[in-house]
Order: sequence, then C-alpha cells, then structure tokens
Amino acid sequence: MSDTLFASKPIQSLTANVRSSTTLDPNRPMLNALEYRRSYNAAKLAINQKYMEIGGATGLPTGQVESAAGEGFQFLRRYQNGIIYWREAIGARWVHGAILGKYLELGGEGGFLGYPTTDETATPDGVGRYNHFERGSIYWTQATGAHEVHGEIRNRWQVLGWETSWLGYPISDEMAFPEEGRISVFQHGSIYWWADSGARELNEIVVQYTGLYCFGETDADGGPFFILNDSDEPYASIGAKSPDSEFTVVTKVYDDTDAGDAMFDIIELYKGKPRGLIINTFLNEYSGGDTDLSRQKLKEAYEKGSPYIAQAITQIPYVGSVLGPLAEVALAAAKQDILDALNGFVEGTLGYANRPLGTDVITLTSKEMVLLATRPEGHAFQYAIPWRFETALLSRFGASYKMYFNIFGA
Repeated sequence: MSDTLFASKPIQSLTANVRSSTTLDPNRPMLNALEYRRSYNAAKLAINQKYMEIGGATGLPTGQVESAAGEGFQFLRRYQNGIIYWREAIGARWVHGAILGKYLELGGEGGFLGYPTTDETATPDGVGRYNHFERGSIYWTQATGAHEVHGEIRNRWQVLGWETSWLGYPISDEMAFPEEGRISVFQHGSIYWWADSGARELNEIVVQYTGLYCFGETDADGGPFFILNDSDEPYASIGAKSPDSEFTVVTKVYDDTDAGDAMFDIIELYKGKPRGLIINTFLNEYSGGDTDLSRQKLKEAYEKGSPYIAQAITQIPYVGSVLGPLAEVALAAAKQDILDALNGFVEGTLGYANRPLGTDVITLTSKEMVLLATRPEGHAFQYAIPWRFETALLSRFGASYKMYFNIFGA
C-alpha cells in the first residue's frame, strides 16, 4: 500500500484495514484513524530501514505492510525469507528460518512469546542463533533445532550463563511435569519448576544408603547360632525400584552394635533421572541364618507392587518415563502391597535363625526427588551419617533403629 493510496482513503476504509484483533474505540473513529495512520507510517519507515540494513538476506517482499496481532497498532511485512515485525515500543525486528518456524508454531506475535525484541543474533559461543521476544526466547543450533525457553525457567538459565552454562542449549520446549510442575530439557540436564519451590537445575540423581543408627538394642542379643553376647549384629536388605530399573542389595553385618552407635556405610541404590522411586528396607538381627533370604523376599514383594508402578508411568518426550499425575495414588497402593508382603514374611519367620526387626517402604515422587537433591541447606547428619531422608523407627524385640539415605545431583 503506497502512501498516496493510503492518504486518499476515507476514515471508514482506514479503520477497516485494521485486523479484528486490534482494539478500537467505536466512539472515537477519527482518533482511531489518525493513530492508525501515524503508526502505519512509522512502521513502514522502520521496516524499510530494517530491510535495507539486513540487505539481501530477506529476499523480496511478498506482500505489503499489514496489521499484526495485539493491543493497539503494530505491523509486519512478509519477505521470501522471513518476516519483519514492528511495534512502536520495540521497533522493527527480523525473524526467519527455523526460529521463525518455531515462533509461528507457537502462535507468532499473537502467542505467549509476544513480539521479537531482537533480530536473529549469533550466540557468544558461535554455535547457535537466537531471538529474544517480549516473554521468552527461541534458541537454535544445527544439532538441537529451535526451542523456546520462557518464564522462571528462562530466568534461571540466564543466571547460570545461558548456553555457555553447564546445561548447554535447550533440546525441548517448556513442558508440563508431574505435580503441576514445568520442565525444559537441555543438552546436559534440565530445569524444573514448581510454584511453591521455584526453578531448580539438575542432571541425573544419585541415591545412596548411608548407614543406620541404633537407638536401643534387642532385649536378648543373639550372636551366630544364638551364642549370647552384649551387642546386636544388624544387617539390612534394601531394594530400589524406579519405572525402568530394579536393584536389591544386602548390607554387611554390623558387628558389635550398641545403643548410640552410628554405623556409616555407602551403597549406591539408584542413578538416573528423577522418575519416581520406591525404596524398601528390611532390617534383621543376624543370628547365623541366610542373609540373602530377606533380599529374595524383597524381590517377591516387588512383583506385587509392579502393576501399580507400571500403571503410574507416562511418557513425556525427551524426558522418558516419569511418574504422572496419578503417581501418588499408585505409589501408595504399591507401598501398601510391598509392606503387606514384607510384614507377612516377618510374622512367618519369628522362629528362624535371623530375627526381623522391622520394615519400611519409602516412596519418592519425581518432585520429591528433585527437591531433596537440590536442598539449599545441603545434607543433614546423624552423627557421622550424611542423610536427606530416613526410614521410620524400626522397632522389635526391644531394639530401635533408623536407616538413612542421601540423594544429590550427579
């Protein structure tokens, strides 16, 4: 549309050219028309200047300057190789290529990102390209493609150093995550967000058993083959089950354990993404029996819990298996079945050589794993034992114990 043609049109025609998404005041048609004309002329001048500044990269225009979405008057012009957008508070900005494709996929200027605030720009490391927008950014590399980052997750990524941080470039758009969370996945980790905890960055998680503490000994201590002694000899079977892995282990026998003793140990139970985890514990007093028997019972208990765990698994692109919105219900059902199986074994083995002292099942959702692994206050200590979560008090035959576990980012 030339300036001459524009100037010759009546007021009604001028306002009719404005898209339906543009807010007009029907009681002030003259002011609407004058404001539209002023904005149109400013936009056309700025877009032409940007076109000349960019040079031949835009290709030829494929249409006239036209109204764009949003409150007030803003404009765009399409070219063979992209689009130049104009908003008065921002100016004219150029978007093209894969970044433009992602931008349009997300609704363009009418979407949640709003208008571009930069031209497409090379990243400081020289590997990628980006455009910043009013409410987010789109980053692109040949290897990762174009992905948006916005909100508190983007703010956290910025604090860490953008693409030059240890996270690298985004490989997903922001997505929903269990328990009303959000996640953006990057080359070397993820940033998770919940309204009550904020944004937290993490790669894989390590879960360790770190030992046990004796609050009180058994009433009648029995050593190997019931030879009486003055101390306990506890040991534990531990199982860890995630949606895609299962691990069971028997600890060593902790000889000469008395009330007030902290038995430090380190056994890695899980390493991977925060996809939800069930940890089963089975504490025994060693009296010469088969320590592997309780581990076998753990595996049997897993088989009862497995259908509930499988029911809770959903698939999220780029993240893999995670426990979905029904995780808490499913985990609770699995936990009760596992506890029933273990407690049944306890009741059925009172006359055996090894005396069961107690069982517990700990369920951790994806959110709990992330928050525990990124606790700003760090580790707690039970004497020499580092821990971030613990069992309930395991008590039988007068004995009282707790088992401790640590969780942290790999």
